[in-house]
Amino acid sequence: MISHEIELKLQACLDGELSSDETRAIEELLARDAGGRRIGGDAA
Repeated sequence: MISHEIELKLQACLDGELSSDETRAIEELLARDAGGRRIGGDAA
């Protein structure tokens, strides 16, 4: 399960509201996190 803060950052990322560094950090988090992969649409 991901935290509410991460959910908000993910939403901001999808809306194009984050800096490139913040976007990269969220992408890296999603790549590492099994729950994030499900949210991101990748098959686990």
